[in-house]
Amino acid sequence: MTENKKLEAHSITSLAHRLKLLVSRATIRGWIKEGKLKPSAIQDGDSKYLIFQTDRINGLLAQLEKAFKERLGRLAKNDPEALAFKAQAEALALARITANRKRSKNGKTLVRESSPALNDDDARGVQRLTVQDKPQKICSGFGINK
Repeated sequence: MTENKKLEAHSITSLAHRLKLLVSRATIRGWIKEGKLKPSAIQDGDSKYLIFQTDRINGLLAQLEKAFKERLGRLAKNDPEALAFKAQAEALALARITANRKRSKNGKTLVRESSPALNDDDARGVQRLTVQDKPQKICSGFGINK
């Protein structure tokens, strides 16, 4: 008797959303390239879709949620702080994907996306400010800016 397995078609972005933005799109691409995350098939058309078994995606999601929960448990002092970290991490991950879509269309350098399940700062929703496009002058606050 053959088993019918449910399949899901995803782009890298839709897979990141399916995984609740717990890992970045770059991490997903790396896992696919390294063979850690294997699609069942690849569907080419106007855009490239990867076909995955639903049970494998659900299993990966469960592992990522567990890792994220353990990370929050270690970083937060109490439950309200953990909930605040989680909300900040989700908002930051979504904002970075949205920003990268706009930056990509405008030909700008992309910003690093969040992987809250894998990185402490990302799990807390901490955003590091970096200048990607052009160097800026840093002033000490004394004197006149030129």
